[in-house]
This record gives sequence, C-alpha cells and structure tokens, in this order.
Amino acid sequence: MHRVLHGLGRHVSYANVTATLALIIALGGTSYAALRVTGKNIVDGSVTSGDVRNNSLRGKDIRNSTITGADVRNGSITGAKLKKGTIPIDRLRGTLTPAASAPVPPALAVGSVTADKLAPGAVGPDQQSAIPTARVSRTGPLDLPDDALVTVPFDREIDDPLDLHGVNAPALRAPIPGVYAVSAGAWFSANSSGRRYASIVLNGTLNIASEAIRPVNVGGAATIMSLATTRRLAPGDQVTLTVLQNSGSTLKLDAGAEHTSLALTWVGP
Repeated sequence: MHRVLHGLGRHVSYANVTATLALIIALGGTSYAALRVTGKNIVDGSVTSGDVRNNSLRGKDIRNSTITGADVRNGSITGAKLKKGTIPIDRLRGTLTPAASAPVPPALAVGSVTADKLAPGAVGPDQQSAIPTARVSRTGPLDLPDDALVTVPFDREIDDPLDLHGVNAPALRAPIPGVYAVSAGAWFSANSSGRRYASIVLNGTLNIASEAIRPVNVGGAATIMSLATTRRLAPGDQVTLTVLQNSGSTLKLDAGAEHTSLALTWVGP
C-alpha cells in the first residue's frame, strides 16, 4: 500500500489509510440499513401481480373469508379442488338457506361460489352431502279402536341418514326448503265391515293426500292402502300418517315387511 501511494505522488501513513477504510465500511453499513424496505415504505395499492413471484403466496398469507365469487375466474374450480362431502344440496342451487350442519370452507365467503364458477362436471356424487330422505315403519302391529282417528307412531328407521325422524315419533321433518316426494302405506287386518281411511297430514292440520275405501275380505286378505304426493315444504315442516277404521271392533294395523310405512325424499328446489 505504501509503494502504491508513493507511486501516485502522495505519501499517506498507514494510520490514515486505516481510518479511511473504517469510514468507508461504516458508511456502507449505514447505506445498507437505509435501503431496507418494509410494508411502511410501500404505498397502499402500489404492488401489482407483476411484483409478486409466481407460486410464492401460500394459504396462510390470505385472510379467511376474504375471497369472494368476483375473485374466482368462471370455470376455474374443478372437482379436484373441492373437499369431499363439503357441498350440501342447498349450496348447489344458490337459492336455499344453508343447512345448519353444513361445513364452510374457510378461505371462501359463504355463498360466494355460484354455478358459473364451477367447471363442467366439477361436482360429482362424492362432493355432495346426503340428500334429505327418510323411510320409517313399525316393528309390531298397532291396535286401532273403532271409529277413532289415529296418528301412527313409527319406531323403525329403514333409511334416515340426516335424522329426519325422532325415536318412536310419528313425524318426518323437512330439513331444507324444496319439493319433496311423500308416500305412505297402511295395512289393515282382514275385516269386511265398515270403511278404511288413511291420510298424509302436513303439520298436524292439512291433509295433502288421503283415501277412503270399502274393504273386501277375500280369503282373509288384509285391506291395503297406498298414498303418494309431492309437496313444497319449508324447513321444519312435518308429515304424519293418520288412519281410521269403523268396522265395529278393534282392528290391527299390520307391521310385517314394511307394510305400514311413511317416506319423505327431497327431489329439488
């Protein structure tokens, strides 16, 4: 160093050189600290997509429920992006209120995914939750007094994945709004006297399907009645089966092989 500085026509002591280098290093460190950029140094709204490295953002960098339908490109959500069993029937139509037990994906606002956001064929059976349906019957016969209207209690659940029926209850309950298929069957023990009556009743007051017939006792055969209808129901609406016989004595309502039963199935919005 001493020879180089003499070659330049100057004589500088090692002490001066050391002090100068220390000053340069100190200034360099200060300059580095001054150039550090934090969120406080960025103008709001100034960072665009071109400033973000591809595939660098992760799920934890996005606040829950901040992505809405307007942020999702039409047709961009495929079946592989949907968690199995997370889309209930009411969410597919966009017009029904959410089921109370339906899980909500944390990154999407409730109701933000509409039909136009789904790629064709994206939603298959494994992405749907169970369709509201139930079928119940009795495990034993039921005594029917003469000329008395009886609401039939059911203690056997043949199919009830969403618990539309209570234990030994007479009613099946609609969990979501929509059109439902409702059906019932009633088997009366053999007797040719009087008449037989059966009715599907909505909310305990309105007959939505009913029939009255005269029995025909041929070879000890039972009197069989079948009812079926469709009805638009609101959440919480209940259907029951009521029967009556006026043979002049007590008759039994048969329970064998699902003879006496009640069924409720959601068919559409």
